[in-house]
Amino acid sequence: MHMRSPDLPELRHWLLIADDAPFLKLAKTKKGLLGQLTALSYDQEINVSKQAVRMTGLAAKIIAERDADYVRNYLLRLFWLVNDESGGICWKAPN
Repeated sequence: MHMRSPDLPELRHWLLIADDAPFLKLAKTKKGLLGQLTALSYDQEINVSKQAVRMTGLAAKIIAERDADYVRNYLLRLFWLVNDESGGICWKAPN
């Protein structure tokens, strides 16, 4: 069964209510979830931001089981976004 990709407001709602189940299910089929969670890590609501960072780690573990290179490249991109060359714009990556 194909699971549709939720939009950012729906993902944000799941983070606000701390519902891990949909994220863990999505991580099994949607690698792009990591990018959506990164976007949500910039949310002004601190609980959303913190939950997005936490969920990124949980989702990355699941995604790495089937595509470790995807997660490795994702992490390399985060490291690049933190450095001075990129302008250091990924504030939450070190969390």
